[in-house]
Amino acid sequence: MMRRHLSVALLLACCACAAGPGDPQEKCRAVREKVHDCLVDYCATSGDDVCRSVSTSERSLFADDAAAACAELDGRAVDDLLASDCSLVVETMRESLSGKADAPCPPYLPWCSATRGEGDGYEVRVISYDWTRATLEIVLRDLRLEGVVQGGVEYERLSIPGEGTTTTVGAPAVPVVNLLVGAPPDASAAVVTGLRTLETQSFEELLVWPYQRPARETDAAPEFARDAASYARTDPWPGGAPRVDPMAVWRNYKAVRVQLQPVRYFPAQRRLEVARRLEVEIEFRLDGSNRDVIAEGEASFAAAYDEALVNYEALRELAGPAARDGDHVRYLAIVADPLAEAVEPLLRLKEEQQLRTKRTLLGEILPERSGDPNADAQKIKDHIRAVYEAEGIEYVLLVGDVEELPMYRESVPDSWEPVVGDFWYACLAGDDLLPEVAIGRLVGKTPEEIAAQVAKITAYETGDRFAAWRQKVLLVAHRQDAPKKYTQCAESIRTAAYAAPASFVTLYGHQNHTNRELLDRIDQGVGIVNYRGHGSETAWTEWNDEDFVFGSLPSANGSLTPVVFSIACLTGRLEIEGQTLAEAMVQRPEGGAVAFLGATAPSWTLPNHDYDRHLFRAILDRGIRPIGKLSNAAAVELLTQWGFDRNAAENVKMYFWLGDPSLAVDVGLPPREPVPIGWCNTQHPQALVDRADVPAVDVFGQVWVEGLTEPPGQGPFLYVQVGYGPAGTVPVPVAGSATPAAPWVWTGAHFNLDAGNNDEYAARIRVHEPGEYSYAFRVSGDGGRTFTYCDIDGSDNGFSPDRLGRATIDPRPTLPVTNAALSWPATAATTAGAATGDLRATLALDPAAFDERLVPFVRAQIGHGPEGTLPSESADWVWSEARYQKESDGLLTYTGKLTPVDPGIRLFTFRFSQDDGATWIYADRDGSANGLALDQLGRLTVNPAP
Repeated sequence: MMRRHLSVALLLACCACAAGPGDPQEKCRAVREKVHDCLVDYCATSGDDVCRSVSTSERSLFADDAAAACAELDGRAVDDLLASDCSLVVETMRESLSGKADAPCPPYLPWCSATRGEGDGYEVRVISYDWTRATLEIVLRDLRLEGVVQGGVEYERLSIPGEGTTTTVGAPAVPVVNLLVGAPPDASAAVVTGLRTLETQSFEELLVWPYQRPARETDAAPEFARDAASYARTDPWPGGAPRVDPMAVWRNYKAVRVQLQPVRYFPAQRRLEVARRLEVEIEFRLDGSNRDVIAEGEASFAAAYDEALVNYEALRELAGPAARDGDHVRYLAIVADPLAEAVEPLLRLKEEQQLRTKRTLLGEILPERSGDPNADAQKIKDHIRAVYEAEGIEYVLLVGDVEELPMYRESVPDSWEPVVGDFWYACLAGDDLLPEVAIGRLVGKTPEEIAAQVAKITAYETGDRFAAWRQKVLLVAHRQDAPKKYTQCAESIRTAAYAAPASFVTLYGHQNHTNRELLDRIDQGVGIVNYRGHGSETAWTEWNDEDFVFGSLPSANGSLTPVVFSIACLTGRLEIEGQTLAEAMVQRPEGGAVAFLGATAPSWTLPNHDYDRHLFRAILDRGIRPIGKLSNAAAVELLTQWGFDRNAAENVKMYFWLGDPSLAVDVGLPPREPVPIGWCNTQHPQALVDRADVPAVDVFGQVWVEGLTEPPGQGPFLYVQVGYGPAGTVPVPVAGSATPAAPWVWTGAHFNLDAGNNDEYAARIRVHEPGEYSYAFRVSGDGGRTFTYCDIDGSDNGFSPDRLGRATIDPRPTLPVTNAALSWPATAATTAGAATGDLRATLALDPAAFDERLVPFVRAQIGHGPEGTLPSESADWVWSEARYQKESDGLLTYTGKLTPVDPGIRLFTFRFSQDDGATWIYADRDGSANGLALDQLGRLTVNPAP
């Protein structure tokens, strides 16, 4: 019997169709519901790749954007999908997951929204900081939900972007916020002395996903864990006070990690309470000493401090160390005696780069070997610490074979082998894992092996830092569970918004790329090769069903030597006989890699994902370029997020650099000279009709730069924006003026695809006021200092106001309200000055015209007033903002609390506005459709305070 498949091309077809006048939103919701229902039914009895790899949805609790993916769906393809049997839908999903599909991932397939980049989930504001305490305000910006089906049960996986969760296996995994707070130099401890919740929001009917047993990359998937007793509890989870870790030393500053719990879950009631804003006061315990903190190097570590310490600016103003006068040693090389001459050209280069260098022969530290690698390692560390305390060094290079210059070995629980690495050498002050110096090593037994590595490093560091190939990043991902897991991690890196541009090229194993393609990409030149997946001592294992073993195929990248991030197990396990993958790439005399970041042991999966993201954020957001400081900054971010005990800490300890720790990554550098823009245009559409605040139409522009846009992928150094202004105006300055005649608003565009020799970019124009507008693209080749403006027929014949895109922006539609009702309770009681429990109201909408993107524009308030008064007529009512909870079939639920000041009887209700309070719809118990009645308002008894 012939099996029939819905082709992925058919599933994709509806993404390209323009929205018609009928019911695209309704059909879109029907498609998503169909896919969702098919998944739930299928995964109730199956555990194959479809069920392991997909999530039913991802959305924000604060501003649900699920409908954005459906904005343009319509057409016969949707009807075909809706009419299909579930077995056919599941088979189509399997086809998409297998990588056989040539087209992009359809937006309504549930896993396609899970690869978006992540922004900051919260903001920290320093209210005050002095020698004794810090007061901080935390504003929660995002709380995300991802639907997960397990055994036919639907859970919600909660996350605050970039943060961790509670870690009790089998109990609900509730997000937490972790802060690294700078402390005075004589602080010995810190305690939380005050915690105030300033704004809360509640959500009902959420079954939160349980925390699962962590797994290393080499482990089989652990058995699903759900603790019945944890889900039966009626008290909030997590309970208890904020966690404060011991005081730590991070080179120039003291710091303490504080874990807050803004999210509380009531498992039995399936209710979530979220502190949207809270204030925390931290008191420092001072012991009068300034031990361990040094003065040197603060400026060169400032970007890392600014990223990790939430109060860095205030800390620096109050307690910033002043560097000692005079020159000091910044670079220490510890060299096996026979290799000293071979490494000398690199050390001379360091001094030319203004890194004063100290050379120490290994024989001076270890005249005799003890037979205990850790005892020898301790003597090496003692020497590093002595030079650090005397000179304030920033970098340490170890040169020699690992048998002579040992790594530190640390036993860990539940593992048959120790964690081995160089990170231990970097932690010189305090009893903590915050690193004071950056460590790298060159491995070799002979002067010739070291000389070859030194020659590559020297060529790289004296080469053209602004070469186009150095701006490119090759993202390689293992095929397992794609498009989730490793591919999802790589996509989160590629799609994140960064302060500096980078040109990403992808090779994902599930898309049937070959080892030859991987080597060809490296041979063409890339600044960074980032691999995320499984590894062994000698290979990236079965990333595309085959092992990638460097040297098994010829390669010829010559002087185009990348920095490699190998975020995988074991690829740096130097203790084996023969070459590791790290050594094979770095020790190759010509070509290969100039530096390699790898692990010595099996590493933990989820911390690896976050570590990889932190590496790129440090480069592209903070401009931290020396590789040793870059990995240290990522390690501090990971430890702050995950904590200093176990999984993340083990990962941090096992990753190390083969290479010069001061070598600078050049991805994200602005061009040395402005890149001349050869040609650009506003491609299509030439005219559009859209809606204020909730745009649904993509606009596209193209750019050509000779030598940059012709190769595959995004061309480097290009900064592309789309902008709009009043119809008939132009964004370029008029004669005799430095500014345009009319203001234009600009926003960044993202790389979309290769279009012949051009690069195509896409964006949406978000306009707040209805009206007629002109729009166009512009391109900068010098980091935004100057722009080439791009009209419809291209920039080669000038920029003409009559050749701009034309946008008609209609008013933002309002949601058609059919009823507003005070749903629960009819009566309530509280004490004067104390808050009530949650009160609830609903807003009923026409389901046929419902658009989720408009929900954030509904303003809801809860109020109370004197007996005998109507809220629509009396000025004596007191109002406060209510909170949106959920939507079901066009019914919006809101909650709020009241805190009356005086005893007595008060009436209460809710009101709703879609024009920011210009007009209101008032709710009562039998609904707004028949008008507002006194006897249908809520009744509140306010008892005197005791």
